[in-house]
Amino acid sequence: MRQCVGQSEEKPQTRKGCFDNLLLKGKLYFDEDIKTENGLKTALFCVEPNGENRELYMYLDHDENFAGQRYDIHRGAVYCWSYETTVCQSEPVITSKIICWDIEKNGA
Repeated sequence: MRQCVGQSEEKPQTRKGCFDNLLLKGKLYFDEDIKTENGLKTALFCVEPNGENRELYMYLDHDENFAGQRYDIHRGAVYCWSYETTVCQSEPVITSKIICWDIEKNGA
């Protein structure tokens, strides 16, 4: 199952990422950037499969320079991948970063 959603027209400050395997224990999960007292944070939300009971599940804390491009849920954890291409001494450099959050241990 795959869901990729772009910028939200109703909430331009938010974005929804790209999730694979977003169903866990009967709930659908998605990420969204939300405004908090401390600035913009990435949060993991969950809803029932029919779209009801939307709730903030946990914050996905990461370095502000990390630009997550793909999310997966697997065996009770959220994985986020980031791929970046830069130029260093006239040579292209491809960097991959992976962050993992324990969904069952850190849930709200």
